[in-house]
Amino acid sequence: MRIKRFRGKSVNNLLRRIRRDLGPDVQLLETRNVRPSGLFGFLQPREIEIAVAFEREPDTGRKRAAVRADAAGDQDLDADRKNRDKDGRNHRDDEADEANRTGSVAGETEPAATRAEARILLERGVPQETADLLASRLNNGRRLEEFSWMRSVPISAPGEGRGKVVALVGPTGAGKTTTCAKLAAHMSLSRGYQVGLITSDTYRIGAVEQLRKYARILQCEFEVVFAPEEMRGALRRLASADIVFVDTAGHNPRDAGRLQRLSKFLQSAGPDEIHLVMDAGVDADEGIDVLDRYRGIGFNRLLVTKLDETGRPGKILSLVEAAGVPLSYICDGQEVPDDVGLASDILSATLLEGIV
Repeated sequence: MRIKRFRGKSVNNLLRRIRRDLGPDVQLLETRNVRPSGLFGFLQPREIEIAVAFEREPDTGRKRAAVRADAAGDQDLDADRKNRDKDGRNHRDDEADEANRTGSVAGETEPAATRAEARILLERGVPQETADLLASRLNNGRRLEEFSWMRSVPISAPGEGRGKVVALVGPTGAGKTTTCAKLAAHMSLSRGYQVGLITSDTYRIGAVEQLRKYARILQCEFEVVFAPEEMRGALRRLASADIVFVDTAGHNPRDAGRLQRLSKFLQSAGPDEIHLVMDAGVDADEGIDVLDRYRGIGFNRLLVTKLDETGRPGKILSLVEAAGVPLSYICDGQEVPDDVGLASDILSATLLEGIV
């Protein structure tokens, strides 16, 4: 079973598009109003987003015709992108040639290629010192795995005769519930584990039903916990699961009372891992403030979402350094279970695209 999200201005148009792309045998999961992504998305009218579940995409003649029509337009766009990339590469090559002809600038001793690559990394949000170091190591043939941010710490396998409990915490809007569904689907479909789901997010309208639908699709047990003292009973009922994911309510990090309540839920759950979920587009100062306010929770992993919605993914490295805990996973889209992977794989591919 796969899950796909469609966005548009009209429900009727979206439903026609869903039927055209996926056929009639789909299950409607969720309909909501969302802001368009991007820097100025808050200035634009809200869009409608529909999430559906389906077994597999149909291979119909009508769809193939639609795909061919779309592909024709995509080819024009791809050609335009390739020309722009080529122009960009030529521009960087010209800069490198010029630097090689004129020698080092203002005492710089790095090769021109190193300086050009460092500039690209800076444009992608990588801090200056890290950009310089990474660029120099790339040109010296050093292994990228030497960098701590290139080594993810994924969810470890459950122990013999004992299920693992993994909790997701974080501020409102970080994407915990969708991420919880992605990880549960990955562990169930790719790893073959029996998965259980618990939610304590009874504040947000529709949150319980959203995760319940994912649980139904994955055919896994699901529990709703309204108070900390109910957590242990829920875990007992899920004792046969290899891994139990606990989705918690998002809170304003400055609300000490809510954070204290969250702490009580976690104490009752006794999770083996606590992943702090943060939006990749968060402002640096605000991100550090969130980290500091959640330290009392005792998180031991950092999980980053919405990488596809930021133009400066390298900002994550500053968060990792400030967090003092390893990265686990990164989400770079809304598709369940596809758009999640090891942070090291996704981040390195994103930052080093066109460089190595």
